Amino acid sequence: MSFLSDLLDEYGSPIDRYVGTGELRSGSGASAVEFAAAQYADGRVLLACEGDPHSADAFWTPRQLVARVDESTTLTCKLGGVELPMLVPPQKDEGVWAVYVAGSITRAVHADGVPSEHRYLLTNLEFDGGAREGFELDLPGFTHPLIVEPVETDVWSRLRALKHAVPSAVLTIQRDEHSAIDVRKTANAVTYLMSVARGTKVQWIQEELRVPGGPLKYLIHGNRVTKRFTTLAPIDPRRCGPLKDFLEACYTTYEENRDQFLLERGTIDAVLDARVEDDFLESRGVKLAVALEGLKEAVLASLPETERYLVPPAQHDEVVKQVHKGFRSALINAGVPGPAADSMSSHGRLGGLNRAPFRKLLQKVADRLDVSISSRDLRLFVSCRDHLVHRGDFYCASATEAERAELPPHDSRFEEYVFLLGIIDAFLLRLVGWRGEYLVRRGGSEFELRTVTGS
Repeated sequence: MSFLSDLLDEYGSPIDRYVGTGELRSGSGASAVEFAAAQYADGRVLLACEGDPHSADAFWTPRQLVARVDESTTLTCKLGGVELPMLVPPQKDEGVWAVYVAGSITRAVHADGVPSEHRYLLTNLEFDGGAREGFELDLPGFTHPLIVEPVETDVWSRLRALKHAVPSAVLTIQRDEHSAIDVRKTANAVTYLMSVARGTKVQWIQEELRVPGGPLKYLIHGNRVTKRFTTLAPIDPRRCGPLKDFLEACYTTYEENRDQFLLERGTIDAVLDARVEDDFLESRGVKLAVALEGLKEAVLASLPETERYLVPPAQHDEVVKQVHKGFRSALINAGVPGPAADSMSSHGRLGGLNRAPFRKLLQKVADRLDVSISSRDLRLFVSCRDHLVHRGDFYCASATEAERAELPPHDSRFEEYVFLLGIIDAFLLRLVGWRGEYLVRRGGSEFELRTVTGS
């Protein structure tokens, strides 16, 4: 089994590891195996197995591994069918080996008491001002405060220098009258709000369920999506107010807006992904444009359908019916070939004339969220977005001389990128209910603090 344990070291440095014998189960049967399972700092969970070649059917379509660690502890590892290449060849000629990506590992301990204390191991959370002290959160519906504490190891310098996702904090929630599912939803909400504040994906990768003041009952290692750490925080840990204030101020609004604005189904994650600093700046710019589209659509979905059009659709349809034949005839008389005239005068083409321009839709989003944008910034923002979407490059690099004369661009791609980011941050902060200061970068080491007031 030392081979399996050493094998998992080839895929990274595990933060937790289990080694033993168990049963690998599939839809067609089960096989006794030796195994090593591990979770890594970035959340990955892997399982390495070795079995008898004569009972290897379970290796082809495995569903789970079940093992007894000791008299009071069992281990269940759920599998999704993804197998990885073996990074080290087996040391024996006979046998069957495999390394799988696991969905989760659950360690269950048979002990007395009701597990009502939940502890979540968080990645990428940076505390205020480099502080090493935790804080309490008073959230509606919870009798006991939620506690956020740093891990024992000092990881902040490594986070900023290397930007690898690593565990940095523990969130503790007392269940009170809530169900375990409701507690997990709260943990998700808090980590998403932390992510918005810090501009980096804060994710929980382990969940402990304990008897208050007593033993551990369950430890769940989740193979959850993490991202590399980024320093582009709108609620900057060194220059803005306490993270505690942000979380307490926004939690209720977040809960109200979560489903309506798809906050946990792409709206926030798309913006976070566009901030990851190890990608090409052009790619990050395009990702920002895509993130804006998702955010825009989520907000417009909360408005009447007619807001997307210049005139009511039914009225426009009547106009299209009246002008369709005449417009086609005019095109034919002007020498336009028949197939082209058919396409240009089709109901879809003429119907598109009624769609509100992107700039107008963006203004509606700003009005809906109560975000103030100057006319020039709105024009520049739309031009930057259009060039990224339609030309694949920033406005400052691809604008024509005429465009530059009419609307001067920023001096560099990075300045344009942080300009876009500052406005999208304002939208996102308002979606979660923030009405305070946030940091906007201007390029290089320059920045300014702006205030999102709201109504």
